[in-house]
Amino acid sequence: MIKLKEIIRKGLLNEANSSDYIRPYNRMYKAYENFASEISELSDFIDKVEGDKTDSKIIKKNFKKQVIPFIVLMKSWLKGKIR
Repeated sequence: MIKLKEIIRKGLLNEANSSDYIRPYNRMYKAYENFASEISELSDFIDKVEGDKTDSKIIKKNFKKQVIPFIVLMKSWLKGKIR
């Protein structure tokens, strides 16, 4: 088994260009924007149909609590890869 120090020393790790990271990130971010738009439309639809905002508040709260921190993490990850 090759040790990590040997891999680094021998240059066996593939170093990618920053553009190699940017393209998949942009695709992921576009999917996020589409998902956020659909969540917004869904919560508006629920408000209109039920007349009660409880369910839409739960959906929006969990979106903000779960998805947005992941997007912030990915943005930070990309900044680290580009440098």
